[in-house]
Amino acid sequence: DLVPAHGLIELDCDLVVLGGGGSGLVAAARAAWQSGKKVILLEKGPKVGGGAWYAADFKVFNSHWQKKRNIPDVLEDALRKAMDDTYWRLNPRLVRNCFEATGQFFDWLCETGEEVEEHFTEGFYIFDGPNGPKIPVFKKARHGKQGGTGKFVVDQMLSICKKTGVTILAGHEAVELISQQGRVTGVLARDKGGMTHITCHACVLA
Repeated sequence: DLVPAHGLIELDCDLVVLGGGGSGLVAAARAAWQSGKKVILLEKGPKVGGGAWYAADFKVFNSHWQKKRNIPDVLEDALRKAMDDTYWRLNPRLVRNCFEATGQFFDWLCETGEEVEEHFTEGFYIFDGPNGPKIPVFKKARHGKQGGTGKFVVDQMLSICKKTGVTILAGHEAVELISQQGRVTGVLARDKGGMTHITCHACVLA
């Protein structure tokens, strides 16, 4: 698509998120939801969401959703297996944070709408099969290339971004981080028409 050439565009925000895949989209939506601050999301591709559009489901550990249904917590067993599978070369604290974050994220997801948790039922992770731990599985079957949990989450995050005023700039590639005294204070991004300079107080690399 032809994009009219433009001079340097100046924008400012509290937080800029670099990368609009699933993780970046969640980071932008959740930051705006929880803080009420001004957030700008940059994505070099033509649309946000990335591979999350096609996700069937995801593992969730120790969520309130699971506790309410008396589903056994297998977090410690899963952590031990992950560390054993990687010969304990990973940082155990980092791995624990990642695993615990799955339940924290799902609990927050359920808070973003009155009927959200009703879209999920007890099931099994696609790569575990019936011998794995029970997790929340999206009730609706996938249709075509997109559908299921991933599409639901992306749609929900886009809705939150719209409600909280997150500025989404697709087709904008971050080309330079600007810092002062070791702290990121801005980002220079390029689109097909020219350059955009974003002044920020914080930056998330996603």
